[in-house]
Amino acid sequence: MNIEKLRKLIFTRHKKIVITQVGSCIECISHYRDADGYTIVGRNRKPVALHRQVYEWVNNCIIDRDVLIRHSCDNPSCINPAHLLPGSHQDNKNDAVSRNRIAIGSKNGNAKLSEADVLKIKTSTISQQKLADIYSVQRETIGHIKRGLSWRGSES
Repeated sequence: MNIEKLRKLIFTRHKKIVITQVGSCIECISHYRDADGYTIVGRNRKPVALHRQVYEWVNNCIIDRDVLIRHSCDNPSCINPAHLLPGSHQDNKNDAVSRNRIAIGSKNGNAKLSEADVLKIKTSTISQQKLADIYSVQRETIGHIKRGLSWRGSES
């Protein structure tokens, strides 16, 4: 849908929304953006993310609260219907991982272990509690690593 068709559709539903083209994205420039960059508008006196509202208008549907509307462009301000896809929280996480938007392993700023540490832990015969003491982590963390519940990407 081009920007003019979207403008007309939006105008029939909400006359105060002003949109503009930014590259291949379409963004609202008339309304508040939250801390995560999503444009917020009112619906029945309650705040709603504009990209969800636009998806419903364009597809003439009501989406369940547990369904996310994901952005194929990774721009939370975008309301271009061609960039909006329904999905689950898991779909959204998978998108983030595949697009390198999530720090995994030692790249996570909260990581206490390196990939080399994890490899040593996986192959160690020392007790989990002793390893936890050595690496200054919880025993449960060591157990999760050994059972493959965390640090799955580390080679053993």
